[in-house]
Amino acid sequence: MSSNNNSQQTLIAIGSAIIIALLGTVAYLFINKNDTASQLESTNLKLEQTIQLRDSLDNQFNSAMLELDDMKGTNVELNEIIEQQKSELTKQKNKIAGLISSKRKLGEARDEIAGLTARVDQYIAQINSLQGEKDVLISEKQTLTADLTTSRAVNDELTTAKATLVSEKEELITVREQLAEKVKIGSIVKTSKVTVQPYKKRKNGKLDKKKSAKRTDLLEMCFNINRNGVVEAGEESFQVVLMDPAGTPVLNDTQSGSFESKESGQEVRYTYEVTEAYENVDKNVCIQYEDPNGYQKGTYEILIYNKGFLSGTGSFFLK
Repeated sequence: MSSNNNSQQTLIAIGSAIIIALLGTVAYLFINKNDTASQLESTNLKLEQTIQLRDSLDNQFNSAMLELDDMKGTNVELNEIIEQQKSELTKQKNKIAGLISSKRKLGEARDEIAGLTARVDQYIAQINSLQGEKDVLISEKQTLTADLTTSRAVNDELTTAKATLVSEKEELITVREQLAEKVKIGSIVKTSKVTVQPYKKRKNGKLDKKKSAKRTDLLEMCFNINRNGVVEAGEESFQVVLMDPAGTPVLNDTQSGSFESKESGQEVRYTYEVTEAYENVDKNVCIQYEDPNGYQKGTYEILIYNKGFLSGTGSFFLK
């Protein structure tokens, strides 16, 4: 009897242990099922939010692109601004898409989408402002064009009248210049009979006539100042250019200078200048010129100018 009781107790203990184990397993499975369901629900919620954010992003971006494209026109600068704005919106959209794909940054993605919406509104307002300024400028341009057309008509009349006056004025100026030129040419005091005598200078101051360049110390140049009835009596200046055999003006630091030729307009450098009292009668003038550099063998030319015009010429030869 005692043996049967012990067997029964053992079976009861084993059965209890099995029941307890089964109850624990059932409890674990129940709890695990609840956790899995909760995780699944959270995952589904995030997936749904991700899809909603992605759809919202695509809708807002596509709508903004269409609206910006509709605002394009013939204004090249405005179109370039719109293209730049579209490029910036594309960069921001790509950034938001990256945040959405991360799933952990959905809140930041929502903030960026709101910023995208604000930026689109800002761009549209900016374009509308530029378009308004363009419309004002077009209106002002039309007004100015109308004023310009009227002004051109008046200006054409004035231009025609001015052209007539200018033409008449130019004719008068031409006549006046021609007369002035004749007066200038008529006021030239001509020179003639240009002669040159080379001399050797002795120690006692006396001068000996020479013909060779090596023995010549100074030149005595003489010329006649001819009478001109048009020219009033007074002082007349003559610029004498002594050209050496090489065709170069003979110059020195104390007597030489330059003037502008009335005939060619070019600068003429002269050897020395002679100023004489002019009394409307023929007059012979002589001057002595000494070149410290000496003289060369060959033919020298003499050019005499009065009032910027060539007045007379001459030449001489040194052996």
